[in-house]
Amino acid sequence: MPRRDGDWVKTTLATMKLLAERFPDGWTSIGDTAADRVGMCPAQAAGNNWPGWSSVLAARQVGLAAVRTGVLDARDAVRAAVQSLLQDSDADREFQRVQDWIAGLPRIARLDVADEALRWLVAWRSIGPHVSGPSVVDRGAVQARITKEVTLRASADLLVRPAGAVDSTVYVSLGTVAAPDADRNVAARLAAVLWLGGTSVDTVVVLHPKSRRVQSVDVDVPLVSAGAQQYLTALRVTVNQALGVEQAPRLTGPQCRWCDLRADCAEGQAYLASHPRVSGGLPVASQ
Repeated sequence: MPRRDGDWVKTTLATMKLLAERFPDGWTSIGDTAADRVGMCPAQAAGNNWPGWSSVLAARQVGLAAVRTGVLDARDAVRAAVQSLLQDSDADREFQRVQDWIAGLPRIARLDVADEALRWLVAWRSIGPHVSGPSVVDRGAVQARITKEVTLRASADLLVRPAGAVDSTVYVSLGTVAAPDADRNVAARLAAVLWLGGTSVDTVVVLHPKSRRVQSVDVDVPLVSAGAQQYLTALRVTVNQALGVEQAPRLTGPQCRWCDLRADCAEGQAYLASHPRVSGGLPVASQ
């Protein structure tokens, strides 16, 4: 019997759909970052902003494309991945993918992306399973559609179902420091999106390529319920702000240092002014 609980899925989708149907005209996707940060600062979730591509952010996408090639030599795999991505690029796409961004870069900048991707790939291969091809998740993310206009999204690297098994194991890599509670939250959100999207998974493996740390998390109803609740909270904040029912509160804290809203957030600016980053006992100016 699959691990995925059909009754839980039906009930949870119905609850989310009632909320998502209130979203005004237009399309939105609630990402795992928004679901993660809604507890720290609801305004971050409501903004749901994408900071744009960089060589560091693109490294995982290019690295996964390299994994998909099945080429053993890491340098050759990255080279093949970049060429494959460039062939699929489209400068006129409304939502810019990594290949669209890479295509617009000068050659020297592409080399920087390839260098970051190579480091990512070597580290990932040291702790990840030896797979390629269809096991690699397209564009590095899975999604669950709640309504025609509203989807939930979560990062994922691989989706592997052993021969004869009913359930799949999903792998996801993070650039953050390994932390059991944070990793479990990541697993909860990813498993929830997969269950809601129709895929039964029984295990989430969280990979930390930089530190070579791995955490395996068993999937059950309490876990996916916790992940779904984070998405539900982020969805509620997003819908209410879009409708003008309420302005998402701006809560201050260390998250202000990397928040995309900080340039226009008086509360965040005041926090940063009174809580400067310190290095060697001296304050460091925030960028």
